[in-house]
Amino acid sequence: MKATLLALALASALAQDKPHCPQLKYENGQGGTISLLQTWKGVVLSAPVPASAGNLTQADMTASFGYVAATDTLSANVTYTNKNLSPATCSGRFEVGCIAATPLDYVFKFISGDPCMTGGAWKCDAFLTGDDFQTEHAFAFGMEFNYDSSPASAPYSLRGSPLGTFFTGCDSTGAPAWTQRALQYRLEPDTSSAVRASTE
Repeated sequence: MKATLLALALASALAQDKPHCPQLKYENGQGGTISLLQTWKGVVLSAPVPASAGNLTQADMTASFGYVAATDTLSANVTYTNKNLSPATCSGRFEVGCIAATPLDYVFKFISGDPCMTGGAWKCDAFLTGDDFQTEHAFAFGMEFNYDSSPASAPYSLRGSPLGTFFTGCDSTGAPAWTQRALQYRLEPDTSSAVRASTE
């Protein structure tokens, strides 16, 4: 009986230590953790692959992550801002999951958003939105998220690196045209914002 209770206790402890997929908190480098479930700010970068194939483009970015425990659902509200594009802001809502039970591999499914999330200057000129493959196949846009506690990485400690997903642009007629571009997120906690994503 004691052996059975010990085995159950050990199994319970192991289950509690297993990180949620996708990960909801990170070690902060000071013995504590930092929660994903808050508002972040920073930049989104669109990098050509290979680097010699074109110009790096970027926009300012805010992202708020929310989690509903009852349905085990993680969501992200994302807004890009670039005064040189029209419209100057572009927002979308995503359902967030993970790949093959790997807590750091985040995948994004586009749920709804502004028209610029799937077309126009944001997609055709800046290559910052509108992966056609993603809109047709759930969770096609993937990133590995890491929290880098090194002072050299500040202020953008939360880093999203692409998992080989490339984004589409447009040809001269505005029709979809594949181009090898990879999105990257560089974020820091938005301590100036009074709005915080909630855990229900």
